[in-house]
Amino acid sequence: MQRCPNCQAQQLDGTIFCAECGALLFSAPQHHSTSLIEPKKIALPKPAHAPETAPTVAPAEIRLSIYILSTNRQVRLPHQQQFLIGRRDDARGIHPEIDLNEDGGYDAGVSRRHALIIWKDDHYEVEDLSSANGTFVNDRRVAAQARQPLHNGDELRCGMLGLRIEISP
Repeated sequence: MQRCPNCQAQQLDGTIFCAECGALLFSAPQHHSTSLIEPKKIALPKPAHAPETAPTVAPAEIRLSIYILSTNRQVRLPHQQQFLIGRRDDARGIHPEIDLNEDGGYDAGVSRRHALIIWKDDHYEVEDLSSANGTFVNDRRVAAQARQPLHNGDELRCGMLGLRIEISP
């Protein structure tokens, strides 16, 4: 356990921001090094009776876009059942559909497996995956393992990183 230098609240080891007052619990490293690993190209045999092109699928009626407020980056997502929000970690096999590494996710307290956006009963919901620094919808904390409905224009915060939800027909 560690103690917040601002409010003295007890915090779990490894927590970046105080759950009580939001204070930074330690200084994050200033420099991060990353390397790009080129994927292997594999030639796959063509199935015997495969059509030359895949059939065209009509676009889904509802589109989800995520705007990362700090970098003005937009992530447009295809319509599917769920999306993982977090930070990519190849060594641990974590590959979120919404990877916040390039948006300062580490420094903002985004967990590798931070939250899920789930399509359920004709609407999107967000579920916090017991993240260290919390998930918030319009400044209201989502309890660990609980779900909160998402609406067009909602502000989603993962740790201290703000995202805006855009849902369009």
